[in-house]
Amino acid sequence: MHLKRKKLQKNSKVMFVCDNRYEWMVTDLALVSLGAIGIPRGCDTPSQELAFILNHSGAEFFYCRK
Repeated sequence: MHLKRKKLQKNSKVMFVCDNRYEWMVTDLALVSLGAIGIPRGCDTPSQELAFILNHSGAEFFYCRK
């Protein structure tokens, strides 16, 4: 994911779904370095919970690891 190309700005909210792997930390640190706010969830999060968080978090971007 090329975060700068996605036109993220300071305080942009990004929800990302990822297993507990190094990509989680890399993504979160990249967001912090750009001044964005990460909303991380694990891949085992139930779909109803993901939908609730996505609908109520104000997330402008969504990233899901393949």
